[in-house]
Amino acid sequence: MLSFLLTTAAAVTAFNAPVAAPSSSFAQPRVAASPVMGATIRELRDRVGSVKNTKKITSAMRLVAAAKVRRAQEACLRSRPFSETLERILGGLLQRLSTEALD
Repeated sequence: MLSFLLTTAAAVTAFNAPVAAPSSSFAQPRVAASPVMGATIRELRDRVGSVKNTKKITSAMRLVAAAKVRRAQEACLRSRPFSETLERILGGLLQRLSTEALD
């Protein structure tokens, strides 16, 4: 009888033990059992307010980043005539040097 209880206890312990994750690269991450739901209404409201504020900050940062990209694109387009003129001048100098003999 004692050996039966010991083997039954061992079987129950083995059954309830956590299963080791497979070692393959396709292993799924473990998900927590469940979040603690003992939060008060005030804590939940504070959390919702915090998330809303974070959303507003993220939106503002997105607008700032878009403005910076637009400004950089405009600066690039404004510098194009200068670079084209510089390319013509340097191209002409290079042709002159290749046709003339160097002393």
